[in-house]
Amino acid sequence: MLKAATNGFSKKNLVAKSEGIRIYKGVLRDGTEIRIETYLDNNKISREKRRNFVEECKVLVKLCHKNLVQVLGWCDNRRLRAVVTEWIEGESVELWVSRVDPPWKHRVKVLMRVVEGMRYLQEEWPEVGYELKTSNILLGEEREPLISRFRVEDQSSCSKKVYKFGVLLLEMVTNRSPRQGFERGEAGFVEWVRMHYPDNLIDEKRKRKEGTLDQATQAIELGLMCTDLSRGMQPSLDQMFDNLTAIYNSILASASPYRKRVHGDRATGPLHVQSG
Repeated sequence: MLKAATNGFSKKNLVAKSEGIRIYKGVLRDGTEIRIETYLDNNKISREKRRNFVEECKVLVKLCHKNLVQVLGWCDNRRLRAVVTEWIEGESVELWVSRVDPPWKHRVKVLMRVVEGMRYLQEEWPEVGYELKTSNILLGEEREPLISRFRVEDQSSCSKKVYKFGVLLLEMVTNRSPRQGFERGEAGFVEWVRMHYPDNLIDEKRKRKEGTLDQATQAIELGLMCTDLSRGMQPSLDQMFDNLTAIYNSILASASPYRKRVHGDRATGPLHVQSG
């Protein structure tokens, strides 16, 4: 079936490759577009690893949430080992931010939806891990973000996942990336944010919009709390979602032509996350 969907795994259908992996775009008989990630180490892995691969796939096909890429199936035989997911035509968040410079409201909405996906996995499938990077979050229809990289029996704690989200949030607010000249990667990037917090992290265009500076500052504070592993004071996923929702509502209130008729004052911003 996969061979037919890719015209015999032709070069024309090969969309990406890296060490040990080839990714193809295919079309099933019913017209469904699929992404096929094939592994080239098929003849080298042990029976135990092959069994683990199948058990992982049995879990991944059960994942069902609007903010997760859907795993449709897998293949495991002597000639081919592959995972099949839905094909997402949209770009990654990384490309979207660099190419479009999306409005502040759209950035916050994407972050909210990512947390929704995280909450689903934590509540329903805590054994499933995921890579929270701007390059691994895809944008589907209507810019709906989709977490796309999973692994089962993940050993990383919820604390580490919250940390990764904090890094993602700080990237989205500052337009900087841990891959842009930071010798210590994510740790160096987070330290850079702490050193320059708050005013030097927000571009002038955003500062000029009423309320945006406060909203962005609150978002940075949330990101710094998520990445603070020293005191055990990280927010929960529910707190993260509530805080981002409050920021988003503040953005909508700031944009409303009727906002000043209520109290004649600036809209109330989101509450700061309280932990512990």
